[in-house]
Amino acid sequence: MTVLDNDRARAALAPLVTELLRRATADAGQVRADAQAAVGAALASAESTAKTIESGATAAGEAHATADLAAERAHARRTGRSEILAVQSDAYRQLRAEAIAAVQRIGTEAEYPLLHNRLRTVVSELLGPEAVITDDPSGGIVAVTGDRLVDLRLSTIATRAIERVEPELGELWTPAGTVGRGPAQLESSITRPR
Repeated sequence: MTVLDNDRARAALAPLVTELLRRATADAGQVRADAQAAVGAALASAESTAKTIESGATAAGEAHATADLAAERAHARRTGRSEILAVQSDAYRQLRAEAIAAVQRIGTEAEYPLLHNRLRTVVSELLGPEAVITDDPSGGIVAVTGDRLVDLRLSTIATRAIERVEPELGELWTPAGTVGRGPAQLESSITRPR
């Protein structure tokens, strides 16, 4: 396939990407608050469990309790971390789904005909007037000419925009000023056997 002029395509789609990012950022605030509340509850539960285990181990005797306590604390930390990762993963999937749904709702809004015309203009500029343009039922268009294809379906545009900001989403899981793990690393750590 022939390579498209990415700079022209990006410039033409900049207003849509800006709107997507604005909507995703708004949704991210609520998802972040919900995730932080769930993380706080999971941490409190893990700390409570660890304290209960510590009290029981102390009563059983110092020598025996030290080994048991270390193992139980490690288990409680792993359990707590697993719960936190599950909450974060769910929040990320929810954010992604909501962002894609928000972009797809654009297809039902009053301004959609303007966007639709702009997408057709972009395709004509990229592929020329001979391009065969097909409207996507969920919004957006797909255009083909010869061996070149331009996919400007709303769902595709939303997915690409989310993938561009995905590294920044790691900030949802870290306190301000610290470096954290992003959603892609989060997913791999959840599925990796221990």
